[in-house]
Amino acid sequence: MSRAKEIPVKFILSSIVAFCLLSAVSSAQSPVSLKIGTSPAENLISPDFIGFSFETGSLRYNHYRRDAYFFDSSNTQLLNLFKNLGIRSLRIGGDSLEEYTPSNKDIDALFRFVKAAGVKVIYSLPLATGSPGQDASVAKYIWDNYRDHLICFAIGNEPNSYKGVGHGFAAGSIGDPEITGYASYIAKWDRFASAVTAVAPKAKLGGPDSGNGAMPGLPPSPKPRLATTTLLTFCRTMNLAALLGARPLNS
Repeated sequence: MSRAKEIPVKFILSSIVAFCLLSAVSSAQSPVSLKIGTSPAENLISPDFIGFSFETGSLRYNHYRRDAYFFDSSNTQLLNLFKNLGIRSLRIGGDSLEEYTPSNKDIDALFRFVKAAGVKVIYSLPLATGSPGQDASVAKYIWDNYRDHLICFAIGNEPNSYKGVGHGFAAGSIGDPEITGYASYIAKWDRFASAVTAVAPKAKLGGPDSGNGAMPGLPPSPKPRLATTTLLTFCRTMNLAALLGARPLNS
């Protein structure tokens, strides 16, 4: 580069300083007011409100980590992430719960992570492709061994998207022709819920986790016993005022 085209360093530095001084003067001329409310705080958000949701398929061995479980106490990077972000709730569910049934060994690894991370779990059980006996078997194992680390069980995932309801999954491969609307959904949900509570009588049940679209025949207000389990559902079915006024599930 020729000397004529060079820009002196002193000129650049002086320009930067001048710009900063002008910005400071401009900012100083803008009034800033701060008002602190003195009324008692209301509708406090529960300390365990912040959480992550992962697919049931992530419990597979050798799935996200080679020759290891993704959710296990040995995954120090994930543990640090949860702790640094202040995560207190972990939901296991999603579409893959209808495709993969974790083994007891998978579940043991999950709760090793849960204990190390200091979180509690919303554990989803299959509905569209499962059976009451299958759900009861998994629920019993978790309840007998890890009830202190459980928020609740959920049954099914986004039932308003089941193939029989009319929306269908993206690939259309998972569906439940038995469920065509709210009435048929709650009838089947009741059968599965009865099987789960028979082996875990004091367990809390959450749901439904709704997806995009509406379920035919859904009443204006869900039944009181159906406690919403995920922020996904809160955002899609409740306004902000209702969300802030909602009591946490474990209150």
